[in-house]
Amino acid sequence: MTVHMIPPICSPSATFTEQNIFNEIRDMKTKEEVYCFQSVGLERHGTKEHAECDFVLMSPRGVFCLEVKGGAIQRKNGIWTIGSGERSYTTTEGPFKQAEGCRWAVLKHLQEQRVLSRKEALFGWGVILPSVIFEYQDAEWSQDVIYDLRDQKNPFSAYLKRLEAYFERKRKEKGGRTTFPLTSEKLRTCADAMRADFETGLTVLGLVIESQREAPVLSREQFRVLDLVLSPQNPRLICAGGPGTGKTVLALESARRISEERQKVLYLCFNTELAAHLSVERGDSKFKIATLHKFMHDIIRRAGLSPAVPIGTSEEEHFLRGYPALFEDACEILLETGELPQYDAVILDEAQDILNERNLACLTLILSGGLKGRWAIFLDQGDQANVYSRFEKQAFDALVEAGAVSVELRENFRNPPKTSTEAYFFSKADAPECRRQLNSPVKYIGATTDKEAAAKLRALLVELIRDGVCPGDIAILSWRRAGQRLVDRFPPNVGKPLVAPREVQPDRQQILSTGIAAFKGLESEIVIVTDVPDILENEWQNSLLLVALTRTRTKCYAIVSNAFIQWRAIEMLKSQKNIED
Repeated sequence: MTVHMIPPICSPSATFTEQNIFNEIRDMKTKEEVYCFQSVGLERHGTKEHAECDFVLMSPRGVFCLEVKGGAIQRKNGIWTIGSGERSYTTTEGPFKQAEGCRWAVLKHLQEQRVLSRKEALFGWGVILPSVIFEYQDAEWSQDVIYDLRDQKNPFSAYLKRLEAYFERKRKEKGGRTTFPLTSEKLRTCADAMRADFETGLTVLGLVIESQREAPVLSREQFRVLDLVLSPQNPRLICAGGPGTGKTVLALESARRISEERQKVLYLCFNTELAAHLSVERGDSKFKIATLHKFMHDIIRRAGLSPAVPIGTSEEEHFLRGYPALFEDACEILLETGELPQYDAVILDEAQDILNERNLACLTLILSGGLKGRWAIFLDQGDQANVYSRFEKQAFDALVEAGAVSVELRENFRNPPKTSTEAYFFSKADAPECRRQLNSPVKYIGATTDKEAAAKLRALLVELIRDGVCPGDIAILSWRRAGQRLVDRFPPNVGKPLVAPREVQPDRQQILSTGIAAFKGLESEIVIVTDVPDILENEWQNSLLLVALTRTRTKCYAIVSNAFIQWRAIEMLKSQKNIED
């Protein structure tokens, strides 16, 4: 089971040490239900007007108050010094008496709320000193209540079990009866008594602000990817992951770090909107950013050849076969004149949309060392690969055979958990573990006709802008091609222009509007999905909806037909029935 963190996000005022312990408790694996409260204010402390406990843990065995102290710690002549240098402070109380005092305050509060008594559960305390090895013995404490540097090699659950065993032993020594584990319902009642939920109607702007406070940081597995990219022993890397796992962030950071080694780096992706957005955002980059086809186009033109689509050939066929053939001819011409660019490293993002044997052969012509050169590939082999269906396993196998190290990203840092759950309901792929905490489910808005859908879209845009949401934080993603979209047939006219992502101005007073596939690799605080079919009939449609919903960082709306809402409800019931069976 996961630990219920209350609040789910570490307090911005928490110390670095407290933030680390917050993460340790949050990631703790346990077979029992556990609640953790951070920074608990205690008005019923026996010796102080107001006290604060760093963490209060509630497990089926009892309630435990934890004090966290980072840095050095010493006691001299009864005076405690916590920390070192300018950040140190002195106190006569010390962390052990502080934690014990909080224990009685919590007990008093729960007893007054008539939800838990001392006879029903253990009430213990502990001191966490993760920066030092604390081996000192004293009548004031037992080593069993101390978590220090040595404990960091073990899961935090081991420390919790040690506290439970210690205070159960103390209880028996004093003649107390053995307590029975608290039920899940009893634990929830106690948790409500500590910090009961209430709702004041958070606005969408409030959600956006809360979402932006959850500043993404690189996870351990993402740092591992960067370490591999920069390692001379691993010049070739394949990094796979689902939506929101940070592939584009890592691809860009890889390109940046390699370019800082004075290497000539080429970053390629498939999506025109993504490349345009990154070119603006990273205008001072020391590496080249382009889509694969734009890069091919420029090489073909530089060689004096025409990239135009021949009469009688479809555009799809030309980009699939004609461009690679023209590119190879152009490389041969430029090689003879000494004008063919050569790159020390190639970073290929969105590789599932462009990875085939013809394109791979083209890239080997401009990469020093070819397939044995330095490259990193970032891709999603799951549902996103179905959007364009251009992924060829033979090309992927050639990369593996070239001696690439493969890593997989399994954590979603973009989507609110309920949005992720909804997106993957329509997918056969396994959802990455969601690291966001924001409570923001997808909101479906039903309509009978396109005209009604357009009216509801306009009303929603007016409401969002009136609430203070920046227009540049809103993206309208359509299932249809340009000219056939709801916003093209019924322009919303809310006083803010609708533009493609690459056309957003610095003042960000424009609303983004584009197709779902064109927005792959990008994200927005607010996503509004339109033109969804009445039912999803195949994997491609399932994949497209997954892509649409997973572009969301804060709130996702889907303006759909009432028929879709009915179909979705039936699919949900079928899924629930299958689980029960």
